[in-house]
Amino acid sequence: LLRELGGVTARVSCALSAFDHPEAHRTFIWDLAQTAAIRPLLPLLAPERRALIADTLRDFESTVLPLSDRLPRQVIHGDVNDQNVLVG
Repeated sequence: LLRELGGVTARVSCALSAFDHPEAHRTFIWDLAQTAAIRPLLPLLAPERRALIADTLRDFESTVLPLSDRLPRQVIHGDVNDQNVLVG
């Protein structure tokens, strides 16, 4: 079932590749490109998670953000998981 869900997710992503909408260009705090907005929230996390998230943000900022203008972006369904789908 999870393998099939992955295939469906891939097909949805491909189908959305040319989709555009004005609301797709708003700021989402859960977008890693928004590290400046996310970083102040780190103190709200449990200490054991805080270090992991801080490391992830640092790696993203040093590795991906410098290239972000050259990377493709598109609308996706970013919350597909086995607790968030209906199976019939």
